[in-house]
Amino acid sequence: MQPAIEEYLDKNNVSELGKVLLTITISYEGAIFEVSPVLNQFLSPDIDQDITYQNISKFLSESDARTLKIFLFKKKLQWDETFELRFTNAKGEHLNTICVHFDEDKSNEYTLYLKNITKTYPETIVRYQDENKILKSLFDFVPHPVYIKNKDRIYTYVNKAFCILNDTTKKRIIGNTDDVLITVPEEAKMVKDTDEIVLIKEEDVEIPDLNFTKKNGDKVILFSLKIPFANYTGDRQIMGISMDITNRKKTRKELELTNYELDNFLYHTSHELRSPVKTIMGLLYLAMYNRDLKTYEDTANKIERTIKALDGYINHLTDYLTNKREVIQQEKIILYDLLYKEVQMIKNFFNDYKIRVEFNFDKAITITSDYARLKIVIDNIISNSIKFRKKNSLEESYLHISVEDYDNNRYKIHFADNGIGMEQKVLEKVFDMYFRGENIFGNDSAGLGMYILKETLAKINGEIFVISEVNRGTTVTIILPK
Repeated sequence: MQPAIEEYLDKNNVSELGKVLLTITISYEGAIFEVSPVLNQFLSPDIDQDITYQNISKFLSESDARTLKIFLFKKKLQWDETFELRFTNAKGEHLNTICVHFDEDKSNEYTLYLKNITKTYPETIVRYQDENKILKSLFDFVPHPVYIKNKDRIYTYVNKAFCILNDTTKKRIIGNTDDVLITVPEEAKMVKDTDEIVLIKEEDVEIPDLNFTKKNGDKVILFSLKIPFANYTGDRQIMGISMDITNRKKTRKELELTNYELDNFLYHTSHELRSPVKTIMGLLYLAMYNRDLKTYEDTANKIERTIKALDGYINHLTDYLTNKREVIQQEKIILYDLLYKEVQMIKNFFNDYKIRVEFNFDKAITITSDYARLKIVIDNIISNSIKFRKKNSLEESYLHISVEDYDNNRYKIHFADNGIGMEQKVLEKVFDMYFRGENIFGNDSAGLGMYILKETLAKINGEIFVISEVNRGTTVTIILPK
């Protein structure tokens, strides 16, 4: 007998080894070579059957088998070091022990000295359950979803944040699998595959971008971490924590889009500003060398058109920056007053463009919105109707403006004209930045108007739809909150 064991027995007033300690001799791989009668009697399905040459892992949980392997690898225990092993026999009965010492002989066989603690084990379970209950209570204060699944991937615990994310209750989740939460097959497969890695390989799994579709159809992006652990019975489980990064992803995407637009904007702006300046300089140079009256008049007219185009471009830039930078200021607006005022101002600007404008709605209708941004939207739509009317046509040009309820909270405003219209290929790109439709917008167009219009509408929670037919006209419909 080893001195360490003798010391242990003396300390605990034990005179006979068999009364307190059980012994079992195994190889490093776990094969059983020798076992004390009491332990053999518990583990053997038949009282007279010897369990030698069976593997000890047959009687241990996977977690305990791993623990044993770790300590055997260390070769020895420190004096105050112990570890627990829970044996289970064929009847499902448990024998809970503490390994207080083990010896290694020259043939790489290990003799384990085990203390039976089965009677005190229920107290350990109660203590574990109490601690577990406290821990789960703390998890309810964690602002991110936390959950625990058992080896069958059934939820055994979820915190409040997890329930909020899934718009449901603990009662509806616990005792069920992901089938009650996940409806998209691809997402279900991703969750299942990563669960199996945790359970089978016992590895942590980190999912940086987990797409998750909620029961109501809302889509979120989660950062998810799953880790393996074992409960007091040694059964494998999964603990997971997720973080909703949808807004962070959205902000990052918006930032990337803003940077792209800024680069594109600066490049085109420098070109658009230089082009009319060079045109004016060329026209002035031409006028200096052709001094007849007709040349002067033609040059003056061309310079005027170029300056107007430049002024229009600068106005677009002002609208663009106003929409990007100005804080939204909601106010009550009488829709007719705003529309009538803008029509008169634009008609005065296009003084040689005659068009009949009709208002077909209740003049008392009001709308709560941002005045400056709504003005930008209306200016662009009405300007296009006047600019792209049918020139040199016997048919009278018109613009019909009507308003109707879209639903209880929104209005639908129609701007219908009988202008030159647009082809389908132009319609598909009409909202792109710097897009100029061939033979539609002409050289005077900056290619910003419709882009700015849509961006501005988005800022005030509006939508826009355009239908058009060549030589028949265009109808622009905007939807705005009341």
